Amino acid sequence: MAKLSEFSRFLAVGAVVALSGCAGSIEESGLPTGGAAYQAIDADVVPAPVVYQIQAADTLQLRVFGEPDISAELMRVDDAGFLQVPLVGQIKADGRGTLDVQNEIREKLAASYLVDPKVTLSVIEPAPRYVSVEGDVGKPGVYEMTSKMTLLAALARAESTTETSKLSTVVIQRTVNGQKMAGRFDLPAIRGGLAPDPVIMDHDVIVVGTSGTRVFVKVLERVLAPVTTGVFYMLR
Repeated sequence: MAKLSEFSRFLAVGAVVALSGCAGSIEESGLPTGGAAYQAIDADVVPAPVVYQIQAADTLQLRVFGEPDISAELMRVDDAGFLQVPLVGQIKADGRGTLDVQNEIREKLAASYLVDPKVTLSVIEPAPRYVSVEGDVGKPGVYEMTSKMTLLAALARAESTTETSKLSTVVIQRTVNGQKMAGRFDLPAIRGGLAPDPVIMDHDVIVVGTSGTRVFVKVLERVLAPVTTGVFYMLR
């Protein structure tokens, strides 16, 4: 009876823990879901870029044919996203394609210094991009992104979800036009091909919720394991 009473108290405590976990879940935080979640983080209008977009800390190479004093084997885009070009000065490079920036450099050189300059701008070493994966995943942390990384790929880098993850409560936080936005995504629907796998952008934060019910079930399984093992042993 004493063991049964102790077991009952354990179940009561476990239920409280499970319910409290559900009460503070991300699901009840009022974040948009479904199609609204994709719109909230601009996922519908920010696909993986077809043309590489220069970003701060990228290392570029500038070559102006016949002009070694203007050319540069290594040029770093500064933290503000600008490129310092000899004779031209400061040019905004962040968020633009290399061809776009290359044409601006050529036009400015042609306007004041050179006749029909031949300019080539290329990316030598892109700056690393990072995504943070937090919450109920195998290995939370900050991970360097690969090109065209999606939500599923980012979760795989963090050793995927766990047995207690709340798969319908996966949040992507993103800064869009200087404003922090977030949306809640249904992972089973994405895995099953019923919903798009959103593209992850630099500095996104992914948060996977925890299911209080699943936690309680896992704890209950551990508690009942010795009991069921004993029963099977006696039946042998």
